[in-house]
Amino acid sequence: MEVTIFDWGTRPDFLLRRLYPDARIVNAYPLTEHHALADEYGGNCSDRGLWVFHINVSYAENWCPDRIGFLESLRGSGYNVINGTICDIRKTTLQRINAELRLPHVQVSRDDDPVMRVIVKTDYNYGGMNESKLTDRELQKLDMTSNSCSSVSAFDEYYLCELGEVSENIWADKRLVVEKYISNRRNRFCRFYRCGEHAILSEIENEDEIKKSMPGLPRKNWQIHLGEEDAYFEGIHRQVVHNAAALCRALMVKFAAIDIVLDEDGRPYIIDLNLTPGWGMEKQDDILDYLRNGFERRL
Repeated sequence: MEVTIFDWGTRPDFLLRRLYPDARIVNAYPLTEHHALADEYGGNCSDRGLWVFHINVSYAENWCPDRIGFLESLRGSGYNVINGTICDIRKTTLQRINAELRLPHVQVSRDDDPVMRVIVKTDYNYGGMNESKLTDRELQKLDMTSNSCSSVSAFDEYYLCELGEVSENIWADKRLVVEKYISNRRNRFCRFYRCGEHAILSEIENEDEIKKSMPGLPRKNWQIHLGEEDAYFEGIHRQVVHNAAALCRALMVKFAAIDIVLDEDGRPYIIDLNLTPGWGMEKQDDILDYLRNGFERRL
């Protein structure tokens, strides 16, 4: 199957590029008219395979000046477009959507219990590292804001505190978000990888207070065919998969990694949605093969 990756800000060790190392890479330059690309690469072929939006920023509403027209051009050229309509995966947006879908969420307000444990983060994923690569002019035109002068400007500067200790400067800084901190004594969290109609659920153990999926951590993996997910699990894992799949359906997401943390009662909270998940150089060929085959099924 022919795969075109409409890419900005990733590397060959990211998951999608590991799945398709021979894919055509098309540079998704910001604020650029891309319509001609549909004809250039698509022609009149009725089935050009996949065109995957793979733009490594958290807010891309204005990335393509005429996104609707561009999507129409791609589909008219025969492409099956993946993740073409989702443009906003900021943390505040994600938690608002969780609440709208009646999924557990970590939104807090200043009036909540002052001894509640919270985490202070950037609203952009991964500390806004990729957003920092854009110029001030580009950020302005994209309706984005630099984290450079913020008190938290990188993912390794996230911190925990009690809600009552959050300063006025933090509340006033729209680049930051305060979320309820979720944890469990077994230090478990989950990552849900979706690739077409296949998914992998990984349950990971990490003793760090701020959880990350790192190579070498103890984990269990399950292969899932979406649409049949209720047949795989009971209890906690069934609810984890149900919530992640519900979010994907609501946002029309066909490729992503979703991070889910568990509280002491096993209640799952979706914390991050990543449309350009990393992978590294780990083998795990069985996982890669299973995910890749998810795009071979009807999407």
